[in-house]
Amino acid sequence: MAMAEGSAFAKAPPLSAENVELGRLIGSGQQGSVYSARIKGSKQKCVVKKVSTRGCSQEERAKARQEAEVMRTFWAHSNIVRLIGCYQDADALYLVLEACSGGSLDEFLHERNKPKRGPPQATKLEPLSEEVILHWCVLVCI
Repeated sequence: MAMAEGSAFAKAPPLSAENVELGRLIGSGQQGSVYSARIKGSKQKCVVKKVSTRGCSQEERAKARQEAEVMRTFWAHSNIVRLIGCYQDADALYLVLEACSGGSLDEFLHERNKPKRGPPQATKLEPLSEEVILHWCVLVCI
């Protein structure tokens, strides 16, 4: 899989176990394990999602590669983690992804949905523009 054009990693060599340095384990789940990482020759941080393919059928392996291809098609979308590239060995598919700061999505959603304590905060109302006022006047008069 090629690098995303315009990426900070665009000049890095093709990805393989030899040129991707895995760091500490960040998390794990049903889909695999996620490690902090960096591509050798690059100072920019990335993460590697290791998806085990041990014991998987050829069809399941093909599905995992297809999912990587789908991620690659959305590399420029601002709300989707960018897939830098991938490589595989006999036991796993390795997805090299851009590093995102700010903690886990689960923690973010949990904090956002927590009830706020204390008195409700007053909100500052912005003055209406002349155009909006005229629009409402026309609607009321008709």
